[in-house]
Amino acid sequence: MTMSKKQKLSVKKSIPFAVAIIVLLLVTHRTIIVPAKKTAASARLVLLSVKGVYDLIKNQDIINAGEKLKETKIQLQTTKTNLNALAWTRKIPFFGNYYQDAQHLINAGIYGLDTGNIIIETLKPYADLLGLKGEGSFVLGSAEDRIEKAVLTMAKVTPIIDEVEKKLTLIKKEIDQINPNRYRHPEVIFGKKIYSRITLAKNVFDQIYLVLTDGKPLVKSLPTALGEPVPKRYFVLYQNESTMAYAVFRLKSGKISLENPYYLYRLNQAEIKKRTAVEDLEKLYGYLRGKTNIDGIVVVNGHALVKIMEILGSINFAGTQLTTDNDPRCNCPQVILELENYAKKGGKIEFFGSLMNTIIQKALGSSPRLYWGRLFKVVNEEFGQKHILVYLGDQEAQKGIETLSQ
Repeated sequence: MTMSKKQKLSVKKSIPFAVAIIVLLLVTHRTIIVPAKKTAASARLVLLSVKGVYDLIKNQDIINAGEKLKETKIQLQTTKTNLNALAWTRKIPFFGNYYQDAQHLINAGIYGLDTGNIIIETLKPYADLLGLKGEGSFVLGSAEDRIEKAVLTMAKVTPIIDEVEKKLTLIKKEIDQINPNRYRHPEVIFGKKIYSRITLAKNVFDQIYLVLTDGKPLVKSLPTALGEPVPKRYFVLYQNESTMAYAVFRLKSGKISLENPYYLYRLNQAEIKKRTAVEDLEKLYGYLRGKTNIDGIVVVNGHALVKIMEILGSINFAGTQLTTDNDPRCNCPQVILELENYAKKGGKIEFFGSLMNTIIQKALGSSPRLYWGRLFKVVNEEFGQKHILVYLGDQEAQKGIETLSQ
């Protein structure tokens, strides 16, 4: 059967169209699909390497973690190179934003790996001392042993705070340019909640950045404040309406011990009471410094004590089970009433010091996962609401404290 002239003309027109479609598909495959697949493949390798770094750090093997970190950075650089093949898409409305977000994310990742490398290289010479060579010794021993090693680690890292801050500033600059709202709809992409993850990551990083930058004087002086290398002594005061009690604690490389209270009897309680307002803590410090040779003051009220005990649960003290349950005798938490009763019986110094020591030992003697995260959050909140006051003799550390409490 021969084709008509009209059919021949139709075939002639369809051939260029088919060729155009094939060419378009080939171009799309070469310029979008292939680079996208390469980028995705290298990104998956990066995620595997990051997990490997995390596992090594979790096992306190910073030597191999450092090597894995270098490997991860090379893979991330490869991902960036593959992504650059899609650079032309940044000029496309709407789609260009996603390319730029990916660039910002990769740049932030590179700066983050640089930060990790700085910290690891700083700690390497002390790996044996700190138990960071993979034997898992950091998690062995008592809670006090773990804290002591944490403080020693902190003391080695604080000299590079300025360098770390510069890297974190670069990370923040990249992350701030990512708009989470672009990923709000659809909320789930390829089975992942992208919007919520980006929002959470940005918020967490902002908090870390704020603590490090605004509280840098405190961060730098924290090992010293925790008694490394020279022990520190702190006057801890409990004050709640008519009840006042106090004790002195000694810190040596993060290890806390209650000092003998008897020399505190010569302190004038009236002098202490009239100087416990926020603006008078410096005067109280001056008064106490001449009599007890302390390095700082911590003031805690009943509100803060109750909030801390709500996390720790009931405490067995001096034959009495102290709880935060409401006591109908005072319509207040039972622990507050019991403290008032102890105070009325006398011996305020002994009972308060022993109680605080019991609370500290319960908090530190547990698994970090059990209480530490929630305790840190609550203490930070109580500090911001002035239920916990701190005055340090170190003026730089005090500036950091005041910044964090605002």
